[in-house]
Formats: sequence, C-alpha cells, structure tokens
Amino acid sequence: MSENQNNATPTVARALGLPAGSSESDMLAAASRLRELEVQLMAIATVESSAEALGALRGMKAKADKADELQKRLSEVEAERDKQNFEAQLQRGLSERKLSPETARLEREKFERRLSEGRGAEAVADLKGFVDVAPTLVAQPRQQPAPSGGGSAPALSWNGKSYAELKPIEKHQLWKENRELFDAMKSEAGRAA
Repeated sequence: MSENQNNATPTVARALGLPAGSSESDMLAAASRLRELEVQLMAIATVESSAEALGALRGMKAKADKADELQKRLSEVEAERDKQNFEAQLQRGLSERKLSPETARLEREKFERRLSEGRGAEAVADLKGFVDVAPTLVAQPRQQPAPSGGGSAPALSWNGKSYAELKPIEKHQLWKENRELFDAMKSEAGRAA
C-alpha cells in the first residue's frame, strides 16, 4: 500500500461513519449498504438521482405531516358527530319513554367512556339499537296522599280521576299500563254503585 492510501483509509472510514482503524472489508460493506439504500430510495421515489430522491423524501414527509394533521381533525369531527348523534338518540329514548332518567345517565357514562377510547360511533349504534326495540316504560301509578283525618280510605284514582270519571279510552290506557290499579278501581266503582 502506498502512503497516500494509508492516509486516505482513516478519512474514508470516518466518511462512512466507521471508527478509525476499520478494515477495508468493513469499509466496503458500509459503502455497499449506502449504495443499496440509495438505489432503494430512488426506486421507491421513482426518480433517477440521489438528489431527486432526497427531494421526494422531503415531499413525502410533508405529506405525512399533513395526513397526520388531517387525521387529527377528522377524529375531532367524528367525535363531535358522535356526540350529536348520541344526544339525539338519548332524547328520542327519553321522549318515547324507552329510557328512564337513571338509564339515560348510565348510557351517558358508557358513551363518554367509549368516546374517550375512540369508539363513540359504537356507543351511538348500541343506544339506537336499544331504543329501536325497547318497550315503552310503564308509568308508575300516582300515589294518593295518606288521609289526614280518621275518615274512610280515599277513593282510588288515576291521573286525578276516579274510575267513573275516566273516558273509555282512558280506561283502556289504564288497563294497558297498570292492570292491578284498573281492577282495584273498577271493583271500587262497582261497590260504590
């Protein structure tokens, strides 16, 4: 080896990112890896030179950053849509008397948990499916206040009316909602007549 070659060897090793004193085979292997990397980058970027590959790589990075930004925005929009859809289904369930206030509170907690996991749409679909097929909640009979005096027991009523005051459609509705109260009111009206 000539003296120029010996002086060039540490410089080449440093240029390849190798420690001083690296063997010629280590330097050749590093150079081969770099060349393979260059060829692969040009192939992926479908360009003809290393400079074009570097420019294409910068462009790909900019697109990836923009895609990340758009994905974040999309997630925010989807979460907002899920919240609106959930509220609509919750209100429908309450207005159609298919959800009690307590059930609505539990559904809201479940939705918030799923939304934080990125599964808000699942919670909306679950609630919609439930409200679509759930039965209407039966109204609880209104309790009459206890008598204040020592007189006889108060007459039974439904929605503030005695059995005699109920229209036929109201009697039917009472019969559907609370058969026990219907029977008791009918029996009481029969005894009073």
